[in-house]
Amino acid sequence: MTLFLLVTLGCIGGGDAPTDDSKADSDPQETEAPDPQELDDERVRALDLSQLPAEGNPCAEPALVRVETVIDGDTAWVDPQAGGADFKVRLIGIDAPELSHNGDPAECYSSESGGYLQDLMQGDLVWLTFGNQCTDSYDRTLAYAHKDIGETGFVNRVMVRQGYAWAYPFDDNNDFKKDFQADEDAARAEGLGMWGACD
Repeated sequence: MTLFLLVTLGCIGGGDAPTDDSKADSDPQETEAPDPQELDDERVRALDLSQLPAEGNPCAEPALVRVETVIDGDTAWVDPQAGGADFKVRLIGIDAPELSHNGDPAECYSSESGGYLQDLMQGDLVWLTFGNQCTDSYDRTLAYAHKDIGETGFVNRVMVRQGYAWAYPFDDNNDFKKDFQADEDAARAEGLGMWGACD
């Protein structure tokens, strides 16, 4: 009611409304909100790497990368922040439904799986940690991806826990096998993602 009266009085009061010239003279950069991407990047850079889940005998030190392109629900191209050529990463311990390729039809929930991974990390900085084996027979780098400390920032586990991928043991990279299986069991029981959508 008060707002209505103020607006009405302002309209019938006559004359020009006073202007605030101080806003016109202010520097627009002083009033802009910080870029959420930059804030998120700084937070990821500052993570305590000793707190990231990692296998007992990793083949490489953690690496900070920017996710350039998500290919599907378990694979992406990344740009290493320490320099060097972009490389393809295959997330360890999970498998996602396959997109259509080589004449084979797409598997159920493949586009949703890829879309979810894209939402989780495309364009973002993530830390990669490694298992005992760093590459597979397709010359992809095998890694765990982390946006934060703990399981809610552990991208591989989030994909399985939300029903966008299933647990998939890798011979030489198995330290989190039980965690991934528990995540899959929970997602199945709750009918999440593909477990509620596919036969």
